[in-house]
Amino acid sequence: MEGLWCLFQILLVLPAAVRTWDVIVASDAHLHTLTAGGSINEMQTQLTLGSSVSMAAAPARDKLYLADGSHDNASVFRLDVESGSMVPVIPKQPREINGLALDPMHNVLYWTTGYGHSIMMANVDGQSLSNKVVKMVHKFRDEIPQGIAIDSCGRYLFWTNSNVRAPSIERSNLDGSNRTAIVSKDLHVPLGVSVDQAERKLYWSQELEGIYYSIERSDLDGSNREVMRSMHHQPFSLAVGPDYIYWVDGTNNAVWRKDKSLLFQGSDPIKVYAFQSAPTDVVAYVAGEAKTDAECRAILSAYESRKLEATTIITTSAPEDITEADWNDNKPSNEFCLNNGAVLYSKDREPVCRCLPGFTGVRCETEICFNYCVHGSCSPDNKRGGPACSCDEGYTGLRCDQSACSGFCLNDGHCRIVEGKPTCDCHETFNGERCEISSSVAKLCQLYCESDLAAVALHSGSDIKSLCVCPPLGKPNYHEDGFNRTTYLIPSGANQMFLKNESSYMSGSASALVITFGCICLLLLLAVVLLMYKVVQLRKRPRIKKRFIGSKTVTPTPLTNRPSPATDQCEINIENCCNMNICETPCFEPNLRTSRPGSKKEEKKTLLDSMETPQGGSHDDLY
Repeated sequence: MEGLWCLFQILLVLPAAVRTWDVIVASDAHLHTLTAGGSINEMQTQLTLGSSVSMAAAPARDKLYLADGSHDNASVFRLDVESGSMVPVIPKQPREINGLALDPMHNVLYWTTGYGHSIMMANVDGQSLSNKVVKMVHKFRDEIPQGIAIDSCGRYLFWTNSNVRAPSIERSNLDGSNRTAIVSKDLHVPLGVSVDQAERKLYWSQELEGIYYSIERSDLDGSNREVMRSMHHQPFSLAVGPDYIYWVDGTNNAVWRKDKSLLFQGSDPIKVYAFQSAPTDVVAYVAGEAKTDAECRAILSAYESRKLEATTIITTSAPEDITEADWNDNKPSNEFCLNNGAVLYSKDREPVCRCLPGFTGVRCETEICFNYCVHGSCSPDNKRGGPACSCDEGYTGLRCDQSACSGFCLNDGHCRIVEGKPTCDCHETFNGERCEISSSVAKLCQLYCESDLAAVALHSGSDIKSLCVCPPLGKPNYHEDGFNRTTYLIPSGANQMFLKNESSYMSGSASALVITFGCICLLLLLAVVLLMYKVVQLRKRPRIKKRFIGSKTVTPTPLTNRPSPATDQCEINIENCCNMNICETPCFEPNLRTSRPGSKKEEKKTLLDSMETPQGGSHDDLY
């Protein structure tokens, strides 16, 4: 009765709406309305759309927000579903918009930028396009935000991080505070994400390795995770309606659906429609936007009522003519209700069992803890009405089915459980709580702590110790064996990246020094070669090639002495004479040389002129 009353309240609060479509799909620069049965209609839009469009719906107001980067003046438009008119609401953005979500309570749009590594927000009302204020909610370093969704009643923002190195499903308050990764295990490439406001569930799609994909569901805090795994789909985006979950598939260019209540059973998904090209986004019809506090209270109240009915110990619906007094007047009966369950009878005398905590079934025949906890003990949870596990040492998870060491130690470190907590035994080249610190970084800290810079930092109280924690000067740490084994502590996160950057800088400086030294050596080698060339050139002497014929009868001159020939004339080769091959004396007198230094050509010319025209006589005087 209470559940029906809450549903009646919702019907009074939520505005009446006539459903004309179940989903809207963006594909090949067009928008299409689809029903769950596959009826399709193309929507008319005032402006031409681009090939990649993201959407956020406000179906109770027949509004649709479109992120389309193909226009010059704006990146997001508000589309009237009935008329097709489009109004720009967000100015042109420098980064492509990947996912789009609307907070209907305050008319604020949130969007992801993918490889822009950020989540942005802006109010769609109140300001002109030129004065629109766009704020950054999150700025990431390595995360790649893809899909985005909003729980307007819980005031939470959800997004998928599709970085394959460290994928995650994350959540924060709408103002960006209290950011946390609610799912970080068993993920590959999460893509789309959507919130089921009425059922308080979170859905997401992800690509798996090879030909596999999965559609998954959990509570809004990431607990109670359920997985539907299949093949040959690429579920880029998904949306949750009242009865079905829909997703667009880039492999088959289609839209698929599956009943939410049968999502994790063995039935295959149903193809709603196949397009010529891959659809880029899908939004589903929801009969209310939870845009006021009253609507949210009605939704949450209805959810709590359904949750109470789902977890009650009564497993068979009680007839309406059974009162609370009927329950109290009945005593346990072992004839129909087992495990000390209480039996009551309606007016038509049909028996109905009321089971004790820990049992369920029509006759209370099933123990809820049967084979539930894998590595731990099970007991009924009085709050939820279901089983609760107390895990053994070294195990965790809802059913104690996950080892605490699973994925804990990095870089091939060995994990063991010590006092109920995972502890890592690292290889020689790594250290840290999870073997996450490379010893090369530790070496940098050691060099720093042993340098004069560390002494200055320690005396001045500088914050440099936040990078490398050095021991106090003059106070080394001694271990029990008497050896001095000073430990240099290296923090994680941004400081490690700083040290890595410093290491890269030092490596670059060393390379520059080597290059400079090589250039100097090359210049010295060239100078040596040049000097050797000059020395060789200087060692060359001028060679005089000239013949001179003199008379035999002439008295020998002081210029030369030659052998007595048998003829009247003799031929003297001046070249041989000057090279001391024949003559015993030089070919010229010392006073014939110029006292002023000159070039080799001038010296040779002077020598020849002196020999051809001797001082104070003719050629005959030479002989």
